[in-house]
Amino acid sequence: MGAPAASSRYKYYIVHVRVAAVDRLLDLIVSIPAAANVTHLYDTCTPDGRTRLMNLELYLSHMWNHRPLVLMVGEAPGYRGSALTGVPFASEHTLMSADSPSRFLRTVDGFQRIPSSAGPLKKESTSSVIWTELDQLEKLPILWAAYPHHPHRPGLVKSNRMPGAEETSQGRAIINELVQSYKVQHIVALGNVAASVLVDNVRFRGKIRHPAHGGIPVFRNQCRSLAAL
Repeated sequence: MGAPAASSRYKYYIVHVRVAAVDRLLDLIVSIPAAANVTHLYDTCTPDGRTRLMNLELYLSHMWNHRPLVLMVGEAPGYRGSALTGVPFASEHTLMSADSPSRFLRTVDGFQRIPSSAGPLKKESTSSVIWTELDQLEKLPILWAAYPHHPHRPGLVKSNRMPGAEETSQGRAIINELVQSYKVQHIVALGNVAASVLVDNVRFRGKIRHPAHGGIPVFRNQCRSLAAL
């Protein structure tokens, strides 16, 4: 009878560690302030913010079970993608559609749409391309952004802008916590902004071309090189 009891205690310990790690990350993410021309995606005072936070918790918890070795860091959430869902690089269609390009996301039950979103599930080309390519990898990287909230142009919430140096500096603590919690061995940047944030990190392995603006062929080739890490 000793072995099953020991096994149960170990499983309980693993679950406890996972929950504690994800909770630390979520608390840190929520604490990052949103300045002018920024939407705080995980504002727990709003129904949309709470829904995004729940989606992110689901994603982080399921990624824990996959034991990712690589962290891929992008720039910031886009208004048609993770600014809606709260999940890195995931549009509503990628996250919740039955024909999502991601087998991994299709296995996760419980993702929800934010209350303010209506109509057909929103698609984002970058999200579709990225998750289609990641689906080819044997081991998924964990995904994140240099800045966790949605920076937009003044007065235009449905727009994207590049996060400034002060904003990305606020995101460094989250990247460090992700590395520590998930025991990440390698970090790659998706685009120039993320590369500038990561350049001094000892686990930084280089930059991958962003698929936007004609970069899909290069992105695909470089993304497949992640399998060698």
